Amino acid sequence: MLLLVTAASACVAAAPDSAAAFFIRPQVSPQRVYAGQTIVIRYLLYYRTALIDPENELEVTFPNCLVEAYPRSEVETTERWQGATYRVRQLGKYAVTPQVAGPLPLPVVTLRYKISAPPDPEDFFGEPRILTRTLRSPAQTLPVLALPPVPDSIPFARAVGQFQFEPRFGPAVSDGRRLALQLKIRGTGSLQLFALPAPALPAHVELFGGAEQRGQRLTEAGLRAEYTYTGELYAKYRGTYTVAGLRIGYFDPAAGQYRLYVAPAYTWRVTSGPPAPAPARVSAKRRAAQPRLFVQASLYQAHDYYRFYGSGRFYLLLGLTGLLLGLGAGLHYYRQLPPHTLPGRGKVARYRALWALRRVAARPDVSAAEARCLAADEILITYLCRKLAWPRSAFTLIDFATHPAVQALPAPVRAQTLHELQRHYKLRFAGAGAEQCAWPQQQTKLAGLIHQLDTYLHDQAPDQRLATAR
Repeated sequence: MLLLVTAASACVAAAPDSAAAFFIRPQVSPQRVYAGQTIVIRYLLYYRTALIDPENELEVTFPNCLVEAYPRSEVETTERWQGATYRVRQLGKYAVTPQVAGPLPLPVVTLRYKISAPPDPEDFFGEPRILTRTLRSPAQTLPVLALPPVPDSIPFARAVGQFQFEPRFGPAVSDGRRLALQLKIRGTGSLQLFALPAPALPAHVELFGGAEQRGQRLTEAGLRAEYTYTGELYAKYRGTYTVAGLRIGYFDPAAGQYRLYVAPAYTWRVTSGPPAPAPARVSAKRRAAQPRLFVQASLYQAHDYYRFYGSGRFYLLLGLTGLLLGLGAGLHYYRQLPPHTLPGRGKVARYRALWALRRVAARPDVSAAEARCLAADEILITYLCRKLAWPRSAFTLIDFATHPAVQALPAPVRAQTLHELQRHYKLRFAGAGAEQCAWPQQQTKLAGLIHQLDTYLHDQAPDQRLATAR
């Protein structure tokens, strides 16, 4: 017969500064941490007596932090602490990324353990006692430092850690007017909040198909993050373009300062496509007719009628400059007003679109029929964006087809509009549909479509579901 005597539970606070029989000790690496920096926090159990049926499952919560838990480990080690030798077991290990500066209280871990104690002297059978003890980790607070002010010369991308950058430009594909762009970032730290700065592109070059991919994995040193951006550059005309290197700023917590990465520039030669339009020239006769703002004077020209500053012409020019600036500011304020405050502003879109269609043939950069069709389709898209108070940079074919105002159009008008937009994208990116670009039949068809759309589309506030422009 076995008699089991269990003593009342007692709460034992962890005291790593004393030679206790067992205690729980939190361990933080590194000790100095900035907001956005990933650190490793471990909870270790130190014990010198045999434990019976220990509780090893932890449930901890770190406020205002991104947390990744390491897989549970059953490996035990031996460590010398306060003059005594302990067995050390890892209860939990976490990669923690604080998001705000200030004091970060570490969660207090409470676990129950059973230990074997000598038998009670009054026990007739002399069986060892099983005692239950409750351990609690000490309450600690970790100070999280705020990032220093960002210098004006560094475009901070919200990345904190130590990273390596690998930019790559792929070969031109298809007709030679496209160039694959890829940027890989690897390092120790968190890239979940990383925001790639907008690249500086030369004139007549556009960026399409930008896609981001993020990944991370746990290592002994912390969180190993990876970020990949892929896109495609498109050149409207043939020529030689120099793509400036990306400028990415990040904070290095080991050095305690910001660092700037500048990718090397890339020279891209495009041998296909239409030639770039020549810049507008000003004839010598027109330059001579332009008024001169400054009057050349010499020592012999001391009469009042040779003076410009302080004369009536000077004050007249100053007044006209102020008037033009005021008109420009008023026009800018007028354009920034919400669409619903000016219900009649969208009606001007039809007149602008029809006038632009009549002027397509007179533009020097659209001499070919295909180029005229592309320009006319851009006029149609600009009309739709103005009519629906929609930013041009946020216009996509999928979002346009699901817009409530488009769904309310009559079926024939909606089908014809979507057909014209699909043909435009095929012609622009794949060169397909060039045989359908008969001019001026395309001009007449788009003018009639704009008249029909203006009958059913009305001014309204933009749809809140649409993504804003970057």
